[in-house]
Amino acid sequence: MTVLLDPGLGYTDKRLAELHRLWRDKQALRGALPGRADFTPVEMRAFITDLYMVDVLPGLVPGAAARFRYRLIGTEITGRTERDVTGRYFDEVYPAETLENFSASFHWITRHKLPLRSYGTMDFSNKGFLAFEALEVPLASNGAEVDIILGVLALPAGQ
Repeated sequence: MTVLLDPGLGYTDKRLAELHRLWRDKQALRGALPGRADFTPVEMRAFITDLYMVDVLPGLVPGAAARFRYRLIGTEITGRTERDVTGRYFDEVYPAETLENFSASFHWITRHKLPLRSYGTMDFSNKGFLAFEALEVPLASNGAEVDIILGVLALPAGQ
């Protein structure tokens, strides 16, 4: 399984472009990384079923890499993957041989504090026949330290 990373943001789904535009507008308005509270439910309406939020938490031991937990997963995602892992940590959901590659985008975003496109197939949820692309953006309640990663998952229709 390989999740590929695209810092160049070559997304093809128009909702990913819209999320990126919305995030940039919020960042420009705030003059720093936007936080979760900067996004209203009305603004997120177009994404809500394909949206996910991931908490960025300290590692298990001091100095360890961040740990990630699903805060919210849209209904279209849970329906297509046939599972709901809301509230669970990545290291509880993904086997060790998959975890590093799957979480690479989240580590990258936490480190670089920039949006990132990822794409591949959903082997990580036993749905390897489903192709996906996603845009994930960093959120920071204090404007500087990433504490949530907001993403929109695009699954082509008919898969």
